[in-house]
Amino acid sequence: MTPKWLRDRREIVAQKSHTQVQWTLDGHFLAHRGGTLNLPNPGAGAHTLSAKVADTGLLTAQDRVTLAVVDHPPRMTIISPTRPAAGQAVEWSIGSTLQLRGQSSDIDEPGGSLADQQVEWSLESTSNLRPPLPLGHGHQRLTGLPATLTAGDYHLIFKERDAANIAADRLLVHVRGAGQTPPTITFQAPAEGSRLRATRVAADDTSFGRPYGIARVRLHALATDLQDGDVSARIIWLDARRP
Repeated sequence: MTPKWLRDRREIVAQKSHTQVQWTLDGHFLAHRGGTLNLPNPGAGAHTLSAKVADTGLLTAQDRVTLAVVDHPPRMTIISPTRPAAGQAVEWSIGSTLQLRGQSSDIDEPGGSLADQQVEWSLESTSNLRPPLPLGHGHQRLTGLPATLTAGDYHLIFKERDAANIAADRLLVHVRGAGQTPPTITFQAPAEGSRLRATRVAADDTSFGRPYGIARVRLHALATDLQDGDVSARIIWLDARRP
């Protein structure tokens, strides 16, 4: 990755003399003589730049500076699939395809983002018992899962390729085997379109986050799964009005 300050070609000027200057970087001679130098890419880390000059009387002078080249890690964001609620996973069946789309931003790169060949996707088991599955590179791609993949929980990872500073975004994916179907859930109570009457509760009753105007409603739903049977105990109730 080329740091921004190098792309801007900041010129380092030697003030010692108007005669020929010999430059060295980390002890290595640079193929340039003169009072102005366009410094080549030294890579991230600490470096020492030296300038040496001799006058016509063969008297010499030398100066040096220490430079710190900072490699700013990019920011990686998964746009698609949509990130599920906390604790939930994206459902993906073996044999089906999924649209992957990510976004990268990097102040050290032209245009402020990484090129397609610099980013990659992978699927990594949450148990770390299986090696990561490469899914290809690029910010956007349509990807399927191989039939040999074991069903289970994985992390979908979008990251910079071959980076010294590993930058990545991830989300949880639940992989179902070929032919598996998602569970179904049905409201039992209250019925669709029910009209509820608000009831006042004690001022110190904040179990629902609001002390007044709460309608005490019994919620009941039934969830079934072709593979697991009755999964009603796994239902999670959400209040859409809360952030």
